[in-house]
Amino acid sequence: MFPRNISADLAKPTKLVELLNTLTSGNSQAKITFWGSRIITVGGSQLSLNKLTSDVSRVGLKCLTKSFDLSLEDRLAGFEILDILISAYDKTDEQLAGSNIIIKIIGLFQDIFQELYYGLFGLYGTKSLLLFSYGDIWFNRYQNRENLFSQLTPGLENGKLNIHDEDVTLRQVSERHSFEGPKIPRECMEKALQATKS
Repeated sequence: MFPRNISADLAKPTKLVELLNTLTSGNSQAKITFWGSRIITVGGSQLSLNKLTSDVSRVGLKCLTKSFDLSLEDRLAGFEILDILISAYDKTDEQLAGSNIIIKIIGLFQDIFQELYYGLFGLYGTKSLLLFSYGDIWFNRYQNRENLFSQLTPGLENGKLNIHDEDVTLRQVSERHSFEGPKIPRECMEKALQATKS
């Protein structure tokens, strides 16, 4: 089941992991309603696919601020959730394409309205806005340097990370940071998480 106030809930520790578990529980599905809306259902609970995408993206965007940080588990869950959401958009695209002409027209108007609404307010709540904004990269940005060092150090081999076939230390990664903070490849984060669990 989805939490009652999912937007506020997702920013709390482990909530992205819980959402991932909910979405991968085996009984979740994406579908188009009669009114052309895209929704995800889990058990008897349903939520707008666009709203869920917007909420997850906003949690990822918080990684660009120094005052907020996520655990490795939540960051990696964020990547997987975005993969699931993009797949859900693909499934609903197929359903819409196979619908009758009335639902196709209603769905088209819904998509245009959603693109305008989420685009104007910078909420990243549609597939095209998510892909355009590269939402997944937010989960591997580190503005908080202390967390960069504490989270990734366990996964280092010989004290270095391999980024784009170049071995670099965490300090070098931190010093080369861009405005959005150092970008750490997903594989490096996965290695660090495995090292902390072993």
